[in-house]
Amino acid sequence: MSIPKFIFLKEVSNMNLGQKIKDLRENRGLKQQELAESIGITASMISMYESNKKKPGRENIVKLANVLNVDPNYLMYEDVKTLTDKDKRDVAKTLDKIMGDLNDGTNAPLFYGDEMSETDRMLLKNALGNALEILKIKNKEKYTPKKYKK
Repeated sequence: MSIPKFIFLKEVSNMNLGQKIKDLRENRGLKQQELAESIGITASMISMYESNKKKPGRENIVKLANVLNVDPNYLMYEDVKTLTDKDKRDVAKTLDKIMGDLNDGTNAPLFYGDEMSETDRMLLKNALGNALEILKIKNKEKYTPKKYKK
């Protein structure tokens, strides 16, 4: 089993769903008709998606993401905050400290009384890393003075 490396939240531009679909379609050199045929809907429906007159259902978002070669989450979520390089270093430093404390032997994590396998430790590290990122973003939103917000 391959273990995914710790991944920081991806940067997502501040485009709405329709703009994302249109931009991705144009970058791949597809016409509305071609995109529509590839996912089994009409070109007018693609036009409505791109002009934000209609929103695609979950099934069509997955189909669009597959054809446009992107993660469905990129299409579904419009406003994902990102971390600065300093924030990423802070998160990584905190994560290393937490994992160091857990792995020092005295506070080793247990799973039903048995020591955790290396795979389980990596999964725990990924989960903690994602939680720390989310907390960092939420704290920045909550504690940044209004005069510094855009």
